[in-house]
Amino acid sequence: MDHSEIADAWKYSLDLLTQMQLPKPRCGSRSGSGTNAYDCCKRTDLATRGKRRVRVVRERAVHLHIVEKYSSSAIAVCWRDATSGCYGEQLWKAVTARAGATCALSGLRIRRGDAVFRPWARGYKPGNGDSMILASAVEHTTQEACDCVAV
Repeated sequence: MDHSEIADAWKYSLDLLTQMQLPKPRCGSRSGSGTNAYDCCKRTDLATRGKRRVRVVRERAVHLHIVEKYSSSAIAVCWRDATSGCYGEQLWKAVTARAGATCALSGLRIRRGDAVFRPWARGYKPGNGDSMILASAVEHTTQEACDCVAV
């Protein structure tokens, strides 16, 4: 395969990617008041596509489960996410939420001051370091073996 064929393959791939449509949100529809359906989604970002600014819905496909409950203040979590990586038996510690968020396990709203678990690390911040799990959600789950593939 020569250089021109490789360049054409890349151009073709990039053209396909730029032609892709954004997914339609599942959380609502346009109303007569002029409200955009994308405005109702909580997890949105503004991105630039060419010269236009568009609202992009971020729905991360996180697969996680509790591997072991060491104590009331420490758990092991199996975490798999395409953007933050795979953690086979990651240690999470009980803390108090400093800001609002969404529980990675249950999807429930986390408010400042709630009892939560967060990834514990010394000297580095893991890819999922901003994630939180409500302590109440941990109490109602069962332990499962981790199925992450070790690399």
